[in-house]
Amino acid sequence: MLQQLERLDDPSVAVDVVKAGVLQGGRLDLECALVLLPTLDHLLGSTYDTHALAALEAVAQLVRLFGHLIRSTRAIARDMLGVDLSAEARQQRCQACYEQLGAMMPRLRHLSLGSGKLKHAADDVLDSLRGELGMC
Repeated sequence: MLQQLERLDDPSVAVDVVKAGVLQGGRLDLECALVLLPTLDHLLGSTYDTHALAALEAVAQLVRLFGHLIRSTRAIARDMLGVDLSAEARQQRCQACYEQLGAMMPRLRHLSLGSGKLKHAADDVLDSLRGELGMC
């Protein structure tokens, strides 16, 4: 479903899906996060506050769900003994998530310069990214 959402490229539908609770219930994995993050990044740049707020809430939820996993997996040494393909794939997904979240930082900083709900939500997400993933 999330891949179809990305192909639709309709911000209003994306907001409706995010607000409907697609991130609730623990049914997401890192691959779903990777599919969803570009859509959320696009929504962060929306001229509509409701779209940006929905994206901020979703990014915050993804950081809560996967922040620890991303941080701890990235910290594992790459030169482990033996071959562990699933660990290697997980490390690649974690790195990709980290990079996509890092690419959102300029938009998040811009939103944090504003006022009202957007500013507070962006500040919260930036704090989460700093705390959970050590991003500056």
